[in-house]
Formats: sequence, structure tokens, C-alpha cells
Amino acid sequence: MTHYPDSSFMVSYYIPDANTSDSQAYLNRIQAPLVFTALHLPS
Repeated sequence: MTHYPDSSFMVSYYIPDANTSDSQAYLNRIQAPLVFTALHLPS
């Protein structure tokens, strides 16, 4: 399965907030790479 994170997931993963522990747990659980697209890059 391919996993595409949205920006809120990435922010929560790297910057501590109310969802940080959930995002870190999810990434550890899936044990698969996340796919980044041009939508993740600033325009």
C-alpha cells in the first residue's frame, strides 16, 4: 500500500503538537516509506 502524508501529518511529525505522538506511532506502525509529490513542495 502506498502512503501519501498530508501537510498536517508532516507538521505534527516534526513539530510537537497535540497529534505528534499519533503521527510518530503511525509511521512506526506502517514500516513503509512515505511518498512525496510535487504537492509537498512550495510553489
